[in-house]
Amino acid sequence: MIRRLDAACLVAMVFLASIAQAQVPPAEPPPGEKPPEGLTLSPKDRATALAKEGADYARNGQYAEAASKFQQSVLVYPMTDVYYNLAYVHEQLGEWKGCVDNYTSYLERYKAEHDGADPPEVAAVKRSIEKCRETAQPPVSITSTPEGARVALDDRDRVVGTTPFEMKLDPGTYTVFLLKEGFQPVETRVVVQPKQPGKFHFELRPVVNTGKVRITVNVKDANIFIDGKNVGISPYLETPELEVGRHQIVVKRDDYTSVNQTFEIQKGETREVDVALFLANPQPSWRSYLGWTGIAIGAIAVAGGVVSFYFADQEFSDTDDFKLLSTLQTVGYSVGGSLLGIGIGLVVWEGVMDRVNDEDLIQAEWSDGPRLVPLANIQPLDGGMFISGGLRF
Repeated sequence: MIRRLDAACLVAMVFLASIAQAQVPPAEPPPGEKPPEGLTLSPKDRATALAKEGADYARNGQYAEAASKFQQSVLVYPMTDVYYNLAYVHEQLGEWKGCVDNYTSYLERYKAEHDGADPPEVAAVKRSIEKCRETAQPPVSITSTPEGARVALDDRDRVVGTTPFEMKLDPGTYTVFLLKEGFQPVETRVVVQPKQPGKFHFELRPVVNTGKVRITVNVKDANIFIDGKNVGISPYLETPELEVGRHQIVVKRDDYTSVNQTFEIQKGETREVDVALFLANPQPSWRSYLGWTGIAIGAIAVAGGVVSFYFADQEFSDTDDFKLLSTLQTVGYSVGGSLLGIGIGLVVWEGVMDRVNDEDLIQAEWSDGPRLVPLANIQPLDGGMFISGGLRF
């Protein structure tokens, strides 16, 4: 280390010694001592004294202390040779930016002081500058898939190239922007480490118009498929993002009917899709049993009314038999017709109703089918009757 310092700083040490001998008055006190009254060191003399201290530190390998003294010297009074020494100790400390900046200042100041002539050691200085610059600025490569994205650093409008892209950067933190038509822009921060080449790769996502879908199913544990992909089971709480356009949904569960339908996604909107599954083969309920019983009894009663009408037609209207048969006819028509209408209503209700098992329901609003109320109307007519029935929702 000392040999390298002596060799590299030989010129600088000679400059410092000559400056000290030529410009430091013998009567002046050593650095750090108070000068005689009435005598004050000039800035250049103070800078020379600080530079000598720095040179002593450097010869002893105390580069950090030397850098501090040299830096103080150029701040008090900038001298060309001190910039050389300051650059050298920065180089030894691995402080690459200080190395480049101070070697460059040394060359510029020397040429300005010598009518544009380069110093004798200009080749060695330039090699040191290049070495420090290469070390200080490791190569950084930025790639993307797909390629051809514009690369901007620290400012979206400061485009420095396109991917695949490579350049040398000073160590530090940068904001990288990647911009490509038809793809979502990328903005991220990267850290460039000293002496370490940086490699950064980015996957660009195509710009698509998307919306979301919210799916509600009336029964639990049903499998949900969107565009052929199983996305989950009910109750399904996610709101997946889908491209704008038409999509297919299929919902299945054992013992229940399946649903296969399409829906449209609009940009930036959340589409609500309600799906209702019902038992594929429900067991007959009380409605079925009661309805068919009512139909059977009603039919018998109506038939009895018809028979009573037939026999009453054989009697005179002022006889007791006629009156009895007329009463039986009315009762048969009325009771039978009512039972027939109610029975038909219950059977129809059973037939049109979709049902689920109560333990499978997810939400209270999904009931076991529409609320239907059977209605019946019977009107006796001369020689017969008019029967009507219906359902009220």
